[in-house]
Amino acid sequence: MAIAEPPARPAVAVPAPTQQLPVGLDLYEESEACDTCVLPGCEGEACRVAGCPPKRWLFASLGCVCFAIAAAGVVLPVVPTTFPLMCSLLFFARSSPALERRVREFGPFRPYIKFIDGSTPMPMRAKLVSCVMMWTPVLITAWLLATRTEAPPAAWIGTIMLAVIGTPVIFFWRPKLVG
Repeated sequence: MAIAEPPARPAVAVPAPTQQLPVGLDLYEESEACDTCVLPGCEGEACRVAGCPPKRWLFASLGCVCFAIAAAGVVLPVVPTTFPLMCSLLFFARSSPALERRVREFGPFRPYIKFIDGSTPMPMRAKLVSCVMMWTPVLITAWLLATRTEAPPAAWIGTIMLAVIGTPVIFFWRPKLVG
């Protein structure tokens, strides 16, 4: 009985020492040439969305920090969720579209993202609650500024005017669909 030889392994291409190894986060993907970078480590190499690799890594790190804050905000009532989530999407869009897609598809954030990206209109009840939540502290602040402090009238009038500007934004503004 003859022993069969093991099958030959296919040849593996080894990248040249000057090539950067991919890490799976699209941080090394190349497109446009970078002529204006002054950060150390870039040296005019091809850059992607954010520019230099150090800048992409910085944006990816900031995106991870914002994502962690937003994740804490889902379960902790005092920690905000929407603003850190929007910041993480911004930073990931600048550094790694793959990470941005993963955040957009992450289950606990879907209720927040569907109103941010403009694909779903905000319900009227949510708009009314947003206005009440905005106007309550505005009126309290304006009353305190007008009666309890030596602030000029422009302070409390300006506070009310900002809320007057914010109300139509809540009711009528819709983000444009991208793509």
